[in-house]
Amino acid sequence: MDAGRRKYRITLAEYCTELGYGAEISFKGDSIGGRVCGNVAEAVKVKSMSCRIERIEIIDAETYKASTDGRKGEVSTSASTD
Repeated sequence: MDAGRRKYRITLAEYCTELGYGAEISFKGDSIGGRVCGNVAEAVKVKSMSCRIERIEIIDAETYKASTDGRKGEVSTSASTD
């Protein structure tokens, strides 16, 4: 995930079957501020599927570019808390 100055690798706890088919991806963050930090109950949401986040790690720009082949997506800055 490209968050501007920082890039992150998000590892999901299970296989997320809808991930390759959803036109829009959102995040379910904590119930207070909606932030996603890799804690319990946080998830990536695609269509009607919610995929639990297992781990989030910061990666450098070179690793990000190599893992995305230069492709860019668009990420909303608002996270869901439901």
